[in-house]
Amino acid sequence: RSSDLGRNLADGLSRLGMAPLFISVVGSDRLSESVLRYCSHMDLRGISRLQGHNTASYCAFITEQGELSLGLVDFDIHHQITGHYLLEFEEHIRRAALLCIDGNVPVSTIQYACRIAKESRVPVCYEPTDQNKASKPFLSDAWKELTYTSPNLLELRAMDQRSEEH
Repeated sequence: RSSDLGRNLADGLSRLGMAPLFISVVGSDRLSESVLRYCSHMDLRGISRLQGHNTASYCAFITEQGELSLGLVDFDIHHQITGHYLLEFEEHIRRAALLCIDGNVPVSTIQYACRIAKESRVPVCYEPTDQNKASKPFLSDAWKELTYTSPNLLELRAMDQRSEEH
């Protein structure tokens, strides 16, 4: 299945009657066709299809007790969401009521997006995604611009450990 936490957030907001601009990238593959078809009710002007890349995907193996036993991911395409890519959407970000960023994008992208948000006084929500990505804003000064975050306990611990270093 497609795995893009940002897509989940944009989808939910769209279904609640909001009109979020979803900024991301997908591959030029069958999975991207499925994702774009599923998301046709959303504002997809922020989506680029990239040749030579796979759409982000995640496959979870769940035990009979409902616990995750193994997760396989291909998130390499998220490295293509750079500050340079965000330049095209800078005015949208500056006029946003809220900027949501997830932990799948590079640290430099989080830092760039948070700088734009700070300059424009746009609140920032950071969704850590997992405990290994939770501390990304703390690898720069981007954490100072976070207004909201939604970590689980493991993500919160990772964020706390990294914040103690600042």
